[in-house]
Amino acid sequence: DYIFRDPAKPLQNEIVENLAAITTDEKGAATFDLNLKRFDKASYRVLLLVRAFEPGSGRSVNTQTSALVSSAPYLVGVKTDGALNYISRGTTRNAHWLAVDQNLQATTADGLALEWIERRQVSVLTRQNNGTYQYVSRQKENLRDTKVTKLGKDGLQLALATDQPGDYSYV
Repeated sequence: DYIFRDPAKPLQNEIVENLAAITTDEKGAATFDLNLKRFDKASYRVLLLVRAFEPGSGRSVNTQTSALVSSAPYLVGVKTDGALNYISRGTTRNAHWLAVDQNLQATTADGLALEWIERRQVSVLTRQNNGTYQYVSRQKENLRDTKVTKLGKDGLQLALATDQPGDYSYV
């Protein structure tokens, strides 16, 4: 499975909204106006839970669906050939990068920057509210490499660097 993320806007807090009750037409269809224009231009996951009741009988049915909604012309996703939480040094691990358009069809993407970032925990001497000093662990990110790349319709196959120990990510 590919994992997609919108780099333009980090995920915000969850928004829960109860929609007004409506009645279906003679074909059993109902239309909701979600007024998505009120949200910033970004990517969102919309989760819709519907409860339908049969009039007079008390019987009901529930269903749920979700969809990714985005104002971006394309989103870039990555799929790896194995787990990334621990990779033995020198092991072969690959990632496939793919751009999809708003119809979920593979598309090209030009001028993308692929950054290789190293994450380290560092201890920082910090002054506390009571005036004392204490070491606190903080995550520090170091940019190790940047490559300008292009994704074709077939995507980009990338062999991950596993020759050095550490905590790394590609973004």
